[in-house]
Amino acid sequence: MRAQGFGVESVCAVLREQGCQVAPRTYRSWKSRQPSLRTITDAHVTNAMLDTVGTPEGLYGRRKMTAHLRRQGVDVSAGTVHRLMGDEGSMA
Repeated sequence: MRAQGFGVESVCAVLREQGCQVAPRTYRSWKSRQPSLRTITDAHVTNAMLDTVGTPEGLYGRRKMTAHLRRQGVDVSAGTVHRLMGDEGSMA
């Protein structure tokens, strides 16, 4: 919206009219915050899983994928693999 000439305050005003209470200070705080450790870790694990696409390991389900990633040196829990594979649309 900034490229179209709208400021944070005007966008927040429209959102308030629609029932979504967002303060400009909240938006600016969110924008300047560093990504969480979970977000960064999830990105690394997702990339490791996507690297297996097109290989026999790419057909693995959640349990085998967890074991494969651990063998590759990725410190990951079964719950994380389960959640991320679900996010990526893989069902096992």
